[in-house]
Amino acid sequence: MKRLNFLIITLCVASILTGCGGKGSQAVDTNALEMSFAGAEPAIKAVVDKAVVAVKAADYSSAVIELSKLNKSDKLSFDQQKTVKLVLSQAEQMAAASPPKTVESLPMAMPK
Repeated sequence: MKRLNFLIITLCVASILTGCGGKGSQAVDTNALEMSFAGAEPAIKAVVDKAVVAVKAADYSSAVIELSKLNKSDKLSFDQQKTVKLVLSQAEQMAAASPPKTVESLPMAMPK
């Protein structure tokens, strides 16, 4: 009986520890974004760079804003559009799962 209890407790602890990682399965793939826009024009590349910096700083709401700008652009190839949509959906999921970084990004923040 003691072995069974020990086994159950060990499995519970292991499942809790692996389930609470969060970022492992929901990471934002900035490498695909950077590779897709490596030869892009400077204005578009600047927006991509801002989005990548925001993701690396875990500022997902800023990344979503920058990626949304890219998503609206008509200067992207089909592959670039596909990559932006994928990375945008990943960033939106991370933004929804993480708390806002600044007071201004809170829904009830006072207007400036």
